[in-house]
Amino acid sequence: MGSSLTNLAMRRVDTLSLSLIHGTSDDGQEACESYIYLNQVNTGIIVPVCWLEVAVLLEDGRYLLLATDENPFEQTLEILLIDLQEGVQERVGLFLIYHDGLLKNVCVYDSCLAFSYFNTEIWRLSVSQKKRCSFPFRGWLAMGGAAFRFHRYLHIMQVSRDSRGDIHDCGNV
Repeated sequence: MGSSLTNLAMRRVDTLSLSLIHGTSDDGQEACESYIYLNQVNTGIIVPVCWLEVAVLLEDGRYLLLATDENPFEQTLEILLIDLQEGVQERVGLFLIYHDGLLKNVCVYDSCLAFSYFNTEIWRLSVSQKKRCSFPFRGWLAMGGAAFRFHRYLHIMQVSRDSRGDIHDCGNV
């Protein structure tokens, strides 16, 4: 297992799924919620998302989920770090006001994940075993959740705006 200063190894899995409890209310005041299922068994963990886009198993047994909600005007990519005993350990949302996103070009490497969501921007995401100091993201996209905490597990950065939309430079996290 890696030290707390290195990024955890990861691999994409299809053993996790979501089961919708309820969708977003018509007035938008109540967000959608879903149960997390592992191997078709309810874990009892409830997350504020509707659709699972990608599930990744980390070497320490935690899961990284990329999921979306159903707000058609400001669709958020929710990034959730899940511990099956503790529930949601950390949550960060990527959103751009009055824009929806489409997750694409997802690449899972040994110790990081790369993807595009709004256009051709490329994001790199890594997870550490223990919380470590990480400065808040600065850029043209908004981040919610734990975006302004200085100590966190999830480390996300925009690495390029390649006009071709190619994923590159993720192996050197």
